[in-house]
Amino acid sequence: MKKYLVLLVAVAVAACSQSDTQTPQEEILKQEKQSTIPDHFYSLQDGQEYGYESAISQDQANAGQAASNIIMIRFAGEKDGKYQIYGKENQVYSVFECDKNCQFIKSMVFVDNQLIRKEMLKGGNDSVASFAFMDAINGKLEKSVEESKGKKYHIWFTEKGKQRTEIK
Repeated sequence: MKKYLVLLVAVAVAACSQSDTQTPQEEILKQEKQSTIPDHFYSLQDGQEYGYESAISQDQANAGQAASNIIMIRFAGEKDGKYQIYGKENQVYSVFECDKNCQFIKSMVFVDNQLIRKEMLKGGNDSVASFAFMDAINGKLEKSVEESKGKKYHIWFTEKGKQRTEIK
């Protein structure tokens, strides 16, 4: 019985000491895993805009598209526990908003500062908006600043339209 107890203790000690040391291959794999976690998800930055690559759909690939589209967004900021990002093309603003867990994302489209569409989207997927919110929440995006008549403003969107707050 004592032989079995001594053998069991020896096996346990060997197992514990083995788990504390890693083989060179295990160490390399661990380092590779850590290095593949991106610091941020945007592909490029152009001034206050951040570019995110959208995935190519099967239809786009079948039509001969080889490269993904770049979607440019700005970070409006964080207010009352909500984060906002937006894109602007001419007088059309596409605005997305979520709280810190981003389980659901509010989408709003404005034309000439009037809300023309609002919907809720499921968050937490591999969408451009989800990746942009991860960057925003993790402090990887700078808050956008708008200039007008020599003054600087932060902007925020409500269902009533774009709100500007002067930066003093």
